[in-house]
Amino acid sequence: MSTARVFAAVILTMTLVATAQAADIGKIKPQICGSRATCRMSGLQSAGKSDTGVPLFVAELHFALADKPKDGPGDGCHTDNGDNDGGVEYWLIEGEKPRLLLALCNDGYGAAGVGYDEVHIASNRFTHMQDGGSNDRWENIDTISLSPQHTLRSEYCGFRGTEPNYGVYGWVEVAHMAANQLAIDDTIEINDNDDPCTRLKKRIGKPVEHGYLGGIAVPFASTDTGSINANALPEKGATLGSCASVWKLDGKSGNVVFGKVDPARQAEIRFVGDFQNLVVQIYDPRPDHGAPQSWVNTDHLELWTTTVEGFSSHVDPKAAKQIGIGLDGQVHRGLGKPVLPAVERWEATDEQNRAVVVLKLHWPTQDELAAGLGVAYSEAEGGRQTRIFATSQIVKNRPLYLPSVMVIPVACGAVNGRWEVTENPGQLEPQGD
Repeated sequence: MSTARVFAAVILTMTLVATAQAADIGKIKPQICGSRATCRMSGLQSAGKSDTGVPLFVAELHFALADKPKDGPGDGCHTDNGDNDGGVEYWLIEGEKPRLLLALCNDGYGAAGVGYDEVHIASNRFTHMQDGGSNDRWENIDTISLSPQHTLRSEYCGFRGTEPNYGVYGWVEVAHMAANQLAIDDTIEINDNDDPCTRLKKRIGKPVEHGYLGGIAVPFASTDTGSINANALPEKGATLGSCASVWKLDGKSGNVVFGKVDPARQAEIRFVGDFQNLVVQIYDPRPDHGAPQSWVNTDHLELWTTTVEGFSSHVDPKAAKQIGIGLDGQVHRGLGKPVLPAVERWEATDEQNRAVVVLKLHWPTQDELAAGLGVAYSEAEGGRQTRIFATSQIVKNRPLYLPSVMVIPVACGAVNGRWEVTENPGQLEPQGD
């Protein structure tokens, strides 16, 4: 072994010994391993301190085939070197209290059998990335704070191996209930050597330009990430607080698809929902009081949905469906043949003492919004449509792209009359195939 390698090994050993002493591993390891005789600690890494100043460590433990999970594959879990074993676990050690963070058994994560995991540890941060699939490839990334344990950010990317010009990337900032998507416009051929996920990641934070599609997504609050419907939604009289996405119509987010921004009239839209329901809260500092003959020339919401036909990121103009909803709660059929929701309307005062209108929409079918949803707000002046803001790109009164309704792993409930995040367990769950 070279001198450099010997030196590195000595430094690593000294680090592990010092870390183990600090975390008192001799007392803690039996609590983690229990009766699993093949339990072997392969790493122990400092993870800074908790919010209360307690030192944090993350232990990595590996198991032989004899201790593989009961629901794991018969031949064991895949390893990086091509062998099979009993899997790997990551435990948080906070003081003398060990807590399981993540248990992994790589079964290939898809028919291609080439899936893998990556874990990164930083100061009070733990990030798990999992890649898998076959022709339909996917990548999921979850970042949590360790103590208190909360999900901070979730990301995913999906693409097709046989369609290199298709890909979609979504990311959620949990603290703000903010969800966004960016996709490659598969109707435009762009020569690029990067795989779709790499291409999309390079575009995050930049304006959506030619060849790409994107938009603000409606958040779907549920600690059951496989659910179709949210755990609960606000009842009549409540206002939307921390459990909602906040969209300020100042032209800095979303899209101005008609007219020009008026700095003296910056409305704010909040929304939360699931695949069957949508709750929208509207604050407009200067609502129009004209008396037009058509709902189009009043202040109103516009909702865009579509029928999925084929496999494309770009919305088929013929499949786009538009619903108009006035601030009085009246529903209007716009373009296409949309299924109209039932509407419950109420007026309330938000936490800034502003008068708001809340609309709770319910569709008859459970997956009505599963193909994507675009939200727009149209402002009138003197009984004439003057400007339109939208969560996604709209050209010639047709949406180019409709973001998915995106799950955020939190639970919500009414707190003093406002719909707030009540639970954020920070669970790390392998996605699987």
